[in-house]
Amino acid sequence: LVCAWLGAGPRLHAAPRPFRPPRCSMEPGVGDTGGDAADAPECCVCYGQTERRTPCGHLLCSACQTLLPCPTCPMCRRPLKAAGGLAACGVGGGGASRRPPALRSRFRGSARGVGGIGPVVPLLPLQQEGFDPSSAPSTSSPSRARPTRPFAASGAWIASPRAGRAQSPRLVGVTSAASGAWVESPRARSPSGHERGGEDREAQAAAQRTLNVSELLPRIGRMTFQEAPRFVRHVAWLKECGIADSGVGAVLLQALQRRLAELLSRAPLPALEGAGDLLEQFNAISGGGAVSEQLSRAVEARLSYLLYHPRESDPGSVTFEDLRLHHACSSQLAARRLICRDALAATVAHVKNWMERASLSQLGRHCGAICELVRAQPPLLAALTARLCRAAQPPKRAPRAVVPAEQFDRLAGVVMDLEAEGLRLLEGQFEAALIAQLRLGLEIWPLDGVRALLRDGPPPGTGFLRLCGASTRLKGETCQSLNARIADTTVEVTRSIRAAADLPKAQAELADLARVAQRARAAGVLSFDQSLRSAVIDTMTRCTERCMSSQELLTGIKVVQDMEWAMCVLVGGAGNAPAENRQVLSRSFR
Repeated sequence: LVCAWLGAGPRLHAAPRPFRPPRCSMEPGVGDTGGDAADAPECCVCYGQTERRTPCGHLLCSACQTLLPCPTCPMCRRPLKAAGGLAACGVGGGGASRRPPALRSRFRGSARGVGGIGPVVPLLPLQQEGFDPSSAPSTSSPSRARPTRPFAASGAWIASPRAGRAQSPRLVGVTSAASGAWVESPRARSPSGHERGGEDREAQAAAQRTLNVSELLPRIGRMTFQEAPRFVRHVAWLKECGIADSGVGAVLLQALQRRLAELLSRAPLPALEGAGDLLEQFNAISGGGAVSEQLSRAVEARLSYLLYHPRESDPGSVTFEDLRLHHACSSQLAARRLICRDALAATVAHVKNWMERASLSQLGRHCGAICELVRAQPPLLAALTARLCRAAQPPKRAPRAVVPAEQFDRLAGVVMDLEAEGLRLLEGQFEAALIAQLRLGLEIWPLDGVRALLRDGPPPGTGFLRLCGASTRLKGETCQSLNARIADTTVEVTRSIRAAADLPKAQAELADLARVAQRARAAGVLSFDQSLRSAVIDTMTRCTERCMSSQELLTGIKVVQDMEWAMCVLVGGAGNAPAENRQVLSRSFR
């Protein structure tokens, strides 16, 4: 109402609006969508927001199309049509926005001084020596006439600056001493307005021929670890095609190095396994040097941190699987010379510490991975052998201390699993320690424990038998120790019979001994020699004679005779005895 009352309404409506660059596209009918600029698609070259598409459907702004070395699509290499112009497509389309044509200067056609300083004053035609300057026509006042001086080199006259004014970079002319032709001196005149306009247009055209990285740099700063290889290849392609010159390429490499170092400092261990290809690609486009060295140091720092904190959820625990993955990643990067050998040595030291402290169950669960690590790092074999030697020794350093039969069986199973993977452990000091423990164990272990070692079934019960089958020395020692155990046990049982009440217990002990002997003989780790047969038969004969001479034991003489017959059949070979004898032997065992 106020504008209408004042009569200013028409003037306000007639005011010029600010210029807004129109959206353009290679496809007709595509204009401003009115959406947010952050949600707009990105150009495949400069990553600027654009909606301009190629005929093949890929996003490419017009400014980047003019930078392509050949008129083909960067994504699918299909031919492209000539770009309609260099206008930006979409919001921040990677090119300079079109502006309205500048107004023509009102003074462009008038006479201005050279370089824009004062009016144009024609220079005097200078001659050779003897020329009288007063005879030449002058366009200026006498008080502002130019003094002249001879040219030192050729004897020609040269125009001096006007008196009373500072020297300015004007054109100075001389006449050649030979031909009298007009020659310009090295001090060229300042460009005129037309020339300055041409230089500005050339500078603008050169700027338009340069890649706009105002959107590419922030996009590199937001890239994820999965996108890093794509951006590294993209920068390499920009440099290879000449789209990014040396200056722009250095800026892009610096941005890539900064973002890659940030991503590597937070990458989990599985992601670092694929960092080798990424670092090699970056070294290829950067040419190595300090930038690549910084990325290598970042990877080494991350590996050192993950060595103690492999998981964010449980930072205090380090499992063997974590160490295995860490060693695989470190060895791969060290083989490519992307990290130093000290980082790999730190991982090997942690694996060695784990082997020295691991239990037999842990060693059994990771036999395959342990063998791979030992083959990759031979010094780990000594640590593994030392750990197995400690497992074969009793916890207490007593004169006749021995490991339990169950532990020895587990140890034998672990050793055989490692042997099956290709490691040679049954030799030297470790084999000697096993033989010593086996000799003492077969002498002290209860018969139930010995019988458990000889059972035939699925693992882990077959560790001892597998161990005897793999080592000839262990098998021979087992045979000798079992022969001695059978003979000693037979003597102890017969001596324990002092009354008729002791006969059932003695009969049960001899039955257990016979079962152990039968199982060992079936497993191939026991063979009765002549000395054992003689010792067993003589012991049982003396026991029978003693029982027959005692009135108290005479009532149980039938039981004693059955035990004697059973032991004679056992050591003499039940397979060669008649059927009735085998029945007596079986009944005695029951």
